Amino acid sequence: MAYKYEGKLSKDLPGGRVGVPTGSEQKSYYKYYLEPCADIPEELKESILAGVFAAGEGIEIADRTRIMEEKAYPARPGYYALAGGGAMSCANVKTPHITGEMLDWWAGWHAIEPLRYAIWNPVDHYGVTVTKGWDRLTDLTLPVRERVWGVEHLIHESMVGDEPGELTLAFKRPEDCGYDTSKVAPSRWLAGIVAQGSMGDVPVFATEILCQGEDGVNEIRCRFWIGYELQDDGSLVCKIPPHIKVPPEMIHHLVMHNYREFAHLDKVLPRLYAEEKDNWL
Repeated sequence: MAYKYEGKLSKDLPGGRVGVPTGSEQKSYYKYYLEPCADIPEELKESILAGVFAAGEGIEIADRTRIMEEKAYPARPGYYALAGGGAMSCANVKTPHITGEMLDWWAGWHAIEPLRYAIWNPVDHYGVTVTKGWDRLTDLTLPVRERVWGVEHLIHESMVGDEPGELTLAFKRPEDCGYDTSKVAPSRWLAGIVAQGSMGDVPVFATEILCQGEDGVNEIRCRFWIGYELQDDGSLVCKIPPHIKVPPEMIHHLVMHNYREFAHLDKVLPRLYAEEKDNWL
């Protein structure tokens, strides 16, 4: 059952931002929560909404390592039906100011408390709770990029300023999900976030990687395979019957959300990282 947010929506709160816990204003990074979070351009919205593609034009789950190619594929954002059932979302977000070191740090740091999650997208990110793996996430003896592996989140967020819902994410070691990063040039995987999630009763396999784009500029490639669930043997199986179509609107809202949150992160993360990189807890 999807979570139903009972409080005020961000649009009804001062400054149009999600609420944060009392005392957040005392945090050294509270100022980043106050920074304006711009909506994505109308031209990009129109392109996303027009992006409804048939099976064969996206990346089937068996070919998921194509996300690591030099040229972003697919190039166009939007909804891609899959021959194996379900659908895939695609967003290619230019993030020229984010480095792999920054994204590895952010992947774990942002979930320590809700204010940090709100900084990422103060319009849509209502809250995050670590439901499994807290000891690992806070183990400072582990390399930064490994602290999130095995950690699970319960997230409350909206997609495009609408009413928030409940999502779960279980973060994985990329190599356990078919991504052998040792076999590609370092520029093909500067950093990456891989997770098995769910949106209500619908499983979602998510990959977000930072790589150097074909034009030499860093970009985050977001690919969410809707309906797919990671099995114990490392395979991914579609749990949506072939005759059930994933609503394009669901995918389009997710893609818009990806563009908004990562464009905003590109603006704030370099300064935030410079100030807080040694302050994990």
